[in-house]
Amino acid sequence: MDRSTDLAVDFTLAPAALRFAVEVRLRRSGQRWVAVVQIDGRTQTGIGTTARAALTAALDSLGQLAVTVLMADPALLEPSVAIAEMATG
Repeated sequence: MDRSTDLAVDFTLAPAALRFAVEVRLRRSGQRWVAVVQIDGRTQTGIGTTARAALTAALDSLGQLAVTVLMADPALLEPSVAIAEMATG
């Protein structure tokens, strides 16, 4: 995970159950969160009132099963802590 600025969190989701990795950049924009994901060379963007909602929206085209697997990836723990710090800061 990379937090090169206080306004964004970059990380990778690559659960063993899926055969691909997802590069994620989550950033706060005013009262909203923006998630930009790279999946197999494609960029998808999601916007939400929470970081989780934005990430879910960005992953939506993968289908419910893939979204469920990705959102349960233990790799989300460290970025979740960083995002919680950003939300309160």
